[in-house]
Amino acid sequence: MRLKSKRNDVRLEEKEGKKVVVKAFRQQEDWCREYERYQELQKAGVRIPKVLLAEPGCLVLSYIEGQTALEQLEQQEEQGIFLPHIWQALASWVADCSERSGFLMKDMNPGNFIYHEETACFYGIDFEGETAEDTAQAAGMLLGFLEMADPANTLFKQKVCSYLRENLCVMLKLVPEILDQRTEETRVMIRHRRKKRMQLAENEVFSCCADRM
Repeated sequence: MRLKSKRNDVRLEEKEGKKVVVKAFRQQEDWCREYERYQELQKAGVRIPKVLLAEPGCLVLSYIEGQTALEQLEQQEEQGIFLPHIWQALASWVADCSERSGFLMKDMNPGNFIYHEETACFYGIDFEGETAEDTAQAAGMLLGFLEMADPANTLFKQKVCSYLRENLCVMLKLVPEILDQRTEETRVMIRHRRKKRMQLAENEVFSCCADRM
């Protein structure tokens, strides 16, 4: 079964009776970067999938059963149930990763965090991109992505982000005003991306209509 990925070919497969994730990279440098980071994070004791096999251009990873932070957000909002322990667990993963490894990823998309019910903990995935300039940028990215998830900026999302913000400020020792600034930078970036996608889509429609005339 193919899993969602913009940059690579990622599949859920079964090997020797166990589910595994097979990630084939389009760029060799992405594979090198992600493999190195997996080794570094595993050595530091950060909660991430285990690397079961590494071959040039491909990683076989243990499968983490659970929902992503984005799926948790969507489910809680649909059901109208706010579960603070989930968001506290997410903040704990971020703080633990920062403390143990000394870095956080710039792309803090909530789809890159999987909540494992049995351990009541999050696991991080996807480490091929850039690292954040600082913890405030990473935390602001996470808050911005959550708040701007479709439909954006609902009262429920504001409640989740407010609670998560408080926890991140305490756990990462962040100045709230700086975190708010970083979060706003993320909002602006997401709005710009969406506007650009809409313009491209409109141009494609216009081009198709012009071709038919």
